[in-house]
Amino acid sequence: MSRLNDLYKAMDTLRKEGLPVNEDLERKANEIEEEIIKQEILPILTKNIEPALQPVQRGQARDMAVFFPDGTIIAENTAADTLVTVVKKIGVSKVRQVVEGYSLKFCKVPVISNRRDAKYGKSQKDLGNGWLLITHCNNSMKKVFIQNVSEALNLGIRVTLNEEV
Repeated sequence: MSRLNDLYKAMDTLRKEGLPVNEDLERKANEIEEEIIKQEILPILTKNIEPALQPVQRGQARDMAVFFPDGTIIAENTAADTLVTVVKKIGVSKVRQVVEGYSLKFCKVPVISNRRDAKYGKSQKDLGNGWLLITHCNNSMKKVFIQNVSEALNLGIRVTLNEEV
């Protein structure tokens, strides 16, 4: 938080001293502010808010929750739906590159494919543009998959399963 305060003080000092704060400086200060919020403030908020929200269960308990460094929390009704939403948030093309680069498969089917599998086709969820995501695996495997994608893309995502709470 002190870095953010220092940034605001520096901008105020420049203005008070009559130095020009042009659009370029203002834009750069906004970028720094955004970075500080993402790297320092949101992780603190997530760490403090998450335990308070854990006991809250609307309708049914969520199987899996995924926490992004920007503060986004994805926890759909099922782990399969959560997986689909997470892949879409990260970006199908980025996740596909990881899947193809590491030949990641569930039940011998590529995790993201453009072909519906004869045996597991019903568990392949539509991601748009002809791409399908297989969700036929246990929740622990879904968690590991998301963690592997996060690590490969350096996203800093954290995943929890309901049974771990």
